[in-house]
Amino acid sequence: MDPQQYTVARLLGSGSSASVLLCATEEASSEIGSGQQVEESHKIGTDSGDGSASGSGYGSKRLVAVKRYHDLYKGDLIRISALMQYRFKTQGIRLLHREASILYVAHTHPNVVGLVEAFVSDGGRPHLVTQYVPRCLASELRALGPGGLSCDEVKLMAWQLASAIKHLHCKKIVHRDIKPANLLLEESGLLKLCDFGSASFLNPSLGPQDSEPLPMEKVSRWYLAPELLTGTCCGCPADVWSFGCTVAELASGRPLLPGSSDVDQLLRVMRFCCLPPYDPYSYLQCSLSVTKGPARVSPQLLSLLEACLRLEPRDRPTADQILSHAYFSDVQDLLAGTDIVGRDS
Repeated sequence: MDPQQYTVARLLGSGSSASVLLCATEEASSEIGSGQQVEESHKIGTDSGDGSASGSGYGSKRLVAVKRYHDLYKGDLIRISALMQYRFKTQGIRLLHREASILYVAHTHPNVVGLVEAFVSDGGRPHLVTQYVPRCLASELRALGPGGLSCDEVKLMAWQLASAIKHLHCKKIVHRDIKPANLLLEESGLLKLCDFGSASFLNPSLGPQDSEPLPMEKVSRWYLAPELLTGTCCGCPADVWSFGCTVAELASGRPLLPGSSDVDQLLRVMRFCCLPPYDPYSYLQCSLSVTKGPARVSPQLLSLLEACLRLEPRDRPTADQILSHAYFSDVQDLLAGTDIVGRDS
């Protein structure tokens, strides 16, 4: 699709490497706002404006999320030398190529956000276009406050997330940034894992509980596995740790291990995992009981989280083992009352 066919509506969010814009395709732009004009909207291909335009009332089927990688060669750097400009421009395109390649392999699963296309604008700025999903679990948790999601909602979200992780790991992909902010939710309750900017392909010969050295990426430390905090190695078990932290937060409404720095994060992990008195089960029970009350904390959920949050990567379950855990024994009954597709592979 011609990049000129995307009209920016508003900024959805911004990170260290890119901004995400809500856009309408050219054929839908005449319907934007149901008669209301989008203020200061511009075409993506021109690389003009800051993506801060606003509007409302869009037809959801024609909206997309466009990830616009930051112009890494602008400002003072562009005046240093042509070589520096070339290096930084290549870096942005490298990030686009990696994320698009991973999404191309992964996006066929119902719990992974859909890939539309990737392109480089006339100004040389890389863009990745994905399906737009309006709700985000991090925002939902903030709105709900202490207590998190209901017990059934936690189970449905955990099941879908584990299904997505199993799919990724079967494709030899590790996400490395699983957290509530990267979990989108359709109105039907269908969960979509997004933001593959830190994801990486693994060595095809690597086992499901093995790890290998990978370049470090800037990700949220609260959900980071111990082996990534220390920079030793990375593999599928790192996503399982992030899964445990994320599900605990969905159940309690607050982060499980909210470190204020990398050092503080590591100390919190050590206190949880191995420093006396070593009792992660009781730690989890206390964390979840504060907001939900002891009677509402499922022993099966505590057992699953304890298994996922073990210090040694090889001691954590695989995604397939997670889906077979007793915690999910009644998940098919829950799925039967929804429009969610009960697919785990």
